[in-house]
Amino acid sequence: MFVTLPHIKAVSAVAAGLGNSISGAVQRVDELNKFAPSLANIGVSADDANKAIDKMSERLVGLPTTLDDAASSVKLFTSANGDVGASTDYFLALNDALIAGNAPLERQSEAVRQMSEAYSRGKPDMKEWRILMETMPGQLNQVAEAMGYGSNNAQALGEDLRKGEVSMDDFMQAMVKLDQEGADGLKSLEEQARTASGSIQTSQQVMQAAISRGVGGVITALQGEDKAINKAMESSGKVIEGILSGNADKMKAGAEGLTAAIESFGQTAPEKIKQIIQSLSTFISTYFPTIFPVLVESVVNIALAIVEALPELIKVIVDQIPMIINTLVENLLSADTIKTLVLAAIEIV
Repeated sequence: MFVTLPHIKAVSAVAAGLGNSISGAVQRVDELNKFAPSLANIGVSADDANKAIDKMSERLVGLPTTLDDAASSVKLFTSANGDVGASTDYFLALNDALIAGNAPLERQSEAVRQMSEAYSRGKPDMKEWRILMETMPGQLNQVAEAMGYGSNNAQALGEDLRKGEVSMDDFMQAMVKLDQEGADGLKSLEEQARTASGSIQTSQQVMQAAISRGVGGVITALQGEDKAINKAMESSGKVIEGILSGNADKMKAGAEGLTAAIESFGQTAPEKIKQIIQSLSTFISTYFPTIFPVLVESVVNIALAIVEALPELIKVIVDQIPMIINTLVENLLSADTIKTLVLAAIEIV
């Protein structure tokens, strides 16, 4: 057994996920806090907005898409049609189709952005349709066939969409139907997406989305309805601004706000922390007996793999040492290197 590239990527994925979890969680909380208020400006009720968030949150578990990215895209769709429920279904269907297409994650994100813009205009241009053809070709053909264009005829569907002969709503609704029900002999787009979520890159994104959900939940629970954490950060900024600008009034206002935020946080934090600890205890007591043996086995397997691989790794390193030394000597003693060092020394002097 040897340490392979997938093993290394898996370890790197864990480190990257943990390292980015805080910033991802903050972005998540910020976007979700803005979701209902921003939709209220176009007549969407807070109740409908919260239902959309709940639906996205439930559906995205196990997928690489973060809830804040989803909320941002749903706002774009809703700004065009005013229907947050339909927009949520549109986004989830498009997202599932793109994940099922197994394109690189950055291309999937770009496709969502471009199709949101196309929907706002009422039809896609050549560039926007081309990115769908590249990122989800099989799923696009399924939609075309479901809309009566026959198999492998997505190009004809695209031409009719660009001419305005087929509406973007008809196209998105056909995709939603495939997402929820599938077609004859085919899984639904949601099932196809979950089947396609097994690559290392996608698994890394799924892990990071899960971490962001967890950390975001803790931040939301701790700050409470009065947004004590937000107010404390804003007040701290005023204090620093007052100090740097020599403005005593700003310093005083910031200090008073910070004091109030800390007092508010101190009143609610103990109960919130208690709830978090209780939830964690329940999770550990429920799942630890099952998870712990798997973790131990994984650690043992990784350790054994490293031990077994060491002789081969050492041999490779030893074999390469002469070449490494020769390369260093040749480069360090070359005329160009000496000239660069001399010029650098003169510049320093």
